[in-house]
Formats: sequence, C-alpha cells, structure tokens
Amino acid sequence: MRFNVPLDMEFVPLSKEAKYYNAETKDFSRDGLSFASNGNIDNVLNGLIMLKFKLLQDSTYIYALGDIRWKKQVSDKYLVGVKIRRLDLETRNMKLDFPFNIWKDNFDI
Repeated sequence: MRFNVPLDMEFVPLSKEAKYYNAETKDFSRDGLSFASNGNIDNVLNGLIMLKFKLLQDSTYIYALGDIRWKKQVSDKYLVGVKIRRLDLETRNMKLDFPFNIWKDNFDI
C-alpha cells in the first residue's frame, strides 16, 4: 500500500560531493518512497543517498539511508524511487503513522 503525502525534503548523494538537493516526496510505502526533484540531477542519482525530510505535525526531521531503485525524467523534473536501507524502528513507525493518518482523515475511515 502506498500513501500519497507530499513533504519537502532534501537528499545528498553519498558517492558525490556533499551537496544537498531539494525535492518533494510523492508517496510512501513500508519499504520506501518516491520523490520529485527539479533540475539536471541525473549524474547524482546513483547508489546510496541520505534523505532528510520534515514531518508536518511537529517539525521533526527524519533521516534515512536509501538506495535509488529507479529514476525517470519527466519534463524538467526527475521522479525517483528509493528503497529505505536504514531507519530506526521508532522513526519507521512514526513515518508510517503520519501518512496513514493523513490518508485516513481524507477518507473519513
């Protein structure tokens, strides 16, 4: 199951210079997420990346280590799929509760 929750985020490739790039999450699943980023970033979208995104409910930052599984250029943006490789259990539960609650509230479950 995927949850469509847009969050502002940043990522930094671990195989390149330590530069953060802005992006926006598109959806979450139990094992990963997808995001969109502007600009020509194809050369930095390989291998491991460190993700940093902010939950809206309490301004908490979540950090994760992810592995890029796919990327697709659409117009002037890149859509990117990431498999989460490292995320502590407490953060993982918080990450999943947050989008589920937004999704649930939109459908009055």
